[in-house]
Amino acid sequence: MSRDAERKSLFFSRLQIFCLSVGFVFLLNPVIVLVDPLPDFVGYVLIAFSLSKVKYLDGYIETAASKITLLAVFSGAKTVCGLFVPGMNYSDSLAFSFLFGVFEVIFALSFVTGLFKGISYLADRNDSDGLLSKVGNARFMAVLGVVSRTVLTVAPQLFALPMLLVANGEVDWDISTRELASFYNFAIITSVFVNLIAMIWVCKEIVSFFVMMGKDKIFSSRLSEKYKGFIERNPLIEEFSKFRTALYLTVVGFVFFFDLKVDNIHILPLFAGTLIFILPLYLLLPRKKFYKEASVFALLALLQFAGMRVLDLVQLPAIAVAFAELAISALFLVSVAKMEKIFTLRADKLMGCVVGNGFEPCHVVFALACVAFFTYTLTNYGTWHSVGVLLKGAWLALELRVVFALTAAMDEQKRL
Repeated sequence: MSRDAERKSLFFSRLQIFCLSVGFVFLLNPVIVLVDPLPDFVGYVLIAFSLSKVKYLDGYIETAASKITLLAVFSGAKTVCGLFVPGMNYSDSLAFSFLFGVFEVIFALSFVTGLFKGISYLADRNDSDGLLSKVGNARFMAVLGVVSRTVLTVAPQLFALPMLLVANGEVDWDISTRELASFYNFAIITSVFVNLIAMIWVCKEIVSFFVMMGKDKIFSSRLSEKYKGFIERNPLIEEFSKFRTALYLTVVGFVFFFDLKVDNIHILPLFAGTLIFILPLYLLLPRKKFYKEASVFALLALLQFAGMRVLDLVQLPAIAVAFAELAISALFLVSVAKMEKIFTLRADKLMGCVVGNGFEPCHVVFALACVAFFTYTLTNYGTWHSVGVLLKGAWLALELRVVFALTAAMDEQKRL
C-alpha cells in the first residue's frame, strides 16, 4: 500500500491530530496577569473540529463535543467583551475573569473526563490494548493541567487584594499590607514559571498520546469501517448535528438579552449576542447566502455597540437614555426574529417540521420586557426593573420551549 493510500485509510487525519494537539496547548498555556497569550477559544475551536467525525461513534465523545462548542462560544464572548467593553479597571477585570472562569473550569473538566472516557471505551471495544493502557495517564495529565493552570492563575492575584482594598479605602496602607503586596510581582513570575513547566510536561504526554492514537492502524481501520456504516445508515446525521449545534449556539446568544452589568460594566452586552448568531448561520446556510446574512448581523451588532458607547460616554436626559436602550433592544429583537425565520425554514426543509406561530408569544414577551425596562429608566422605580428581569426570564423560557420542541422532532426523525 502506498503512503498516500495508507494515510487515507486512517480514521484520524494528520490535520485532526494536529488540531487536537494544538488545541490542548492553547487550553493549557499560562495566563499572565489575567491576559491569555494563546486565547482559549481558538483551542476550543480546534478541538471541536478534530472531533467532527469520532463524536458519532461514542456518546461520551458526542457530549464532550457539545461542551467544547459551548466553551468556544463563551470563551470567545469573554475575549470580545474584554476587548470592547469600555471602562474596565483591574478590579472589574478580576471579577469579570472570575465570572467566566468558573463556568469554563467546570465545563473544561467535564469535557476532558468525557473525552478520554469515550476514547477508553472505543479502544476497549476495538481491541487497542496499547491505547487502552495509555488513556488513563493521558486523562490524569489533562485534568492536572486544567486544575494547575486555574490555581496558578488565581493564586497570584490574591496578593493584589491589599492594593485593591487600599484603593477602595477599606484598609490602611500599613506595614503588613505593604509587605503582602510586595510579594505580588514575585508570585506572578513564580506562577508563570511553574505553569509553563507544568504545561510543557502535561502537553508532552497528551500530544504523544494523540499521535499514538492517530498512528494506530488497527484502531483507525475499525473506526473507519464503523463510521462508514454509520453514515450509510444515517445519511442526514451530519445535517441533524449541524442543526442541533446551531440551536445551542443560538440559545447562548439569547442569554445576552439579560445584558448583565457589574459596576455599570456590561458583562453580557447585547451586541456580543448578535455576533454569536453569525456562528449558527455558518452551519445552516450555503456560503453565498451566509455572507449576505452575516453582513446584516454584523451591521446590527455595530449599531448596538455604537449605541452602548454613546450611553457610556455621553450624559443624556433620562428620556433619551430610555429611548436609546429601547432602540438597542429593538435591534437585538430584529436579529432574534431573523434567526427564528431561518430555523423555521430549515426545520421545514430538513424534517418537515412546521414551527408555525411558535415564536410569536416570544416576541410579545420580549416587547413587554423592553417596555418594563423603558419605564424603569424613566421612573427609576425598582419594581419595573424586577418585572423586566422576570419577563426576560419568561422570554428565554418560551424560546427554550420551541428549541426543545425542535430537538424532540429531530430525535423522532432520526429514529425513523
